Amino acid sequence: MLRDVMVAYAARSTGDAPGWASLDVQYADYSLWQRDILGSEEDPTSVISQQIDYWTGALDEVPDVLELPADRARPAVASYRGATHRMQLDASTHRNLLALARSRNATLFMVLHSA
Repeated sequence: MLRDVMVAYAARSTGDAPGWASLDVQYADYSLWQRDILGSEEDPTSVISQQIDYWTGALDEVPDVLELPADRARPAVASYRGATHRMQLDASTHRNLLALARSRNATLFMVLHSA
């Protein structure tokens, strides 16, 4: 993927389109194959219909908004204005977090995100 991004960047930076060869299989081919395997959503006995029914039922009781404790009320209209908060971890804390991640077969990102 990195190579493809670099090829695309190099081509676009000179005003050209990347010169990739066509792929043998396109997304449309995959979607046709998937429909053959899973069936049609209109067929209630198809695998895809059964999966949709399962997940619709499993997620039926899930709230639209997860109300977590916060330091201020949720605005009536989302502003989508975010912020960046920078911080540094000392070397010992970093090592301990890496060890925790390894012990749980996770990444440091996963550990920090879950915290």
